[in-house]
Amino acid sequence: GELFYYMHQQMLARYDMDRLSVGLNRVEKLSNWRIPIPDGYFSKLTINNSGQAWGSRQDKTLMMDYKREDSGLSRIDVLELEQWHSRVMAAIHQGFLVDRQGNKVMLSDEVNPPEKRGIDLIGDAVEADSTLSLNPPFYGDLHNMGHVILSASHDPDNAHRENLGVMSETATAMRDPVFY
Repeated sequence: GELFYYMHQQMLARYDMDRLSVGLNRVEKLSNWRIPIPDGYFSKLTINNSGQAWGSRQDKTLMMDYKREDSGLSRIDVLELEQWHSRVMAAIHQGFLVDRQGNKVMLSDEVNPPEKRGIDLIGDAVEADSTLSLNPPFYGDLHNMGHVILSASHDPDNAHRENLGVMSETATAMRDPVFY
């Protein structure tokens, strides 16, 4: 959990510093998933030596519900992402998560092993590791499904048979500025 948070925080800090060093502004967070993503992305990369190109994203692309059968996932709703995000944020503000049995688990740094610190619990919930998260059905799979919806934003229902974008793959996701 904490390592998940730390890794992402460090990548964002580095990206912000790189932007500032060339006269660009810091990254603006993607806080509203109902408004278009201002900047498109065209990676010009190919997939695993197959010669197939990664999907691209036009300027002002809107995140839409994911309805594709080609990836093993059938449907992910933007509303679900919003609910999961809201629940994680509420847990942070209230100072506790709720486990599968409905018990409050306090977020604190003052714990005795083998209990987890608050940052570990939050990181596990956002990362949505089903073996580590206290309540995956409630807190969802925000991180991973966020990547999926972003990677399919150019063709969410596979009507055009476009490949997913670079956000769908760990090795390439950081190339897309929307990652940050």
